[in-house]
Amino acid sequence: MDVPLSVENAGAQPDLWLAPRRARKDRPYCLGRRDRLRGRVAAGGLAVLPDHELLGVYLFRAISRGDDKPLAKKLRARFGSLAAVLGATPEDPAPSAADIDMTRQIVEAGRPLRIAIHDHLIAARDGVAGLTALGLF
Repeated sequence: MDVPLSVENAGAQPDLWLAPRRARKDRPYCLGRRDRLRGRVAAGGLAVLPDHELLGVYLFRAISRGDDKPLAKKLRARFGSLAAVLGATPEDPAPSAADIDMTRQIVEAGRPLRIAIHDHLIAARDGVAGLTALGLF
């Protein structure tokens, strides 16, 4: 039931003369997302992130600006799991034969262009393995 406004029923209005609040502009969720993810990883490690966010952390290097979340979600939807996207088991960072072969192909393709590949890192929930440190590169 609406009550008509009048001086008698207005009651106390302590904020009547305050400056009007400016509406907060709606900010896209992606603003500051990388910093938030880095903070969560620093505080709790990679295991605290859901797979699409963990993939987003990996994509930071490939996508220097902008929103990587839609791509991470599309990759997960297409391949079904983070392990399938990355081509490794989520717990074990040991390189597969395909990882080693692909790395060698990339090294060979980069030589004529004078592109040096220094290592191939495989990150998993239980650690990181580098082909150089394993003597495979």
